[in-house]
Amino acid sequence: MHPTIRDADPVLLAPLSGRVHRGQVVLVPLGPRLMLHRVVDVQGDIVLTRGDARQRNDTPLSRQDVVARAIAVRRQRKVTTLVPTLRFGFAALVRFLLRESYRRARLLRAVFNGSY
Repeated sequence: MHPTIRDADPVLLAPLSGRVHRGQVVLVPLGPRLMLHRVVDVQGDIVLTRGDARQRNDTPLSRQDVVARAIAVRRQRKVTTLVPTLRFGFAALVRFLLRESYRRARLLRAVFNGSY
């Protein structure tokens, strides 16, 4: 999930309440381990995930296989939210909005360049 979440960054997880949405960072079982990956598509009860640095989607999972969702990450003394909320302060919300707009701009560039 680099650069959003780096190795050894503490991540705050919350139970998955309701539906899984595209763009959420979720904790899913991949082989014998649990991994944080982003939801790239939801088709009924099937969830497709992918790590941010990967080129291909993971094996499709059932909605019931999703363990939790990530809501914040702490790097040094800064808390960055992964969902839009003021729970962690205004600065954390601004970091979320900036990171999310950068991620979407990067995705749009890849789509228009034909590399996605």
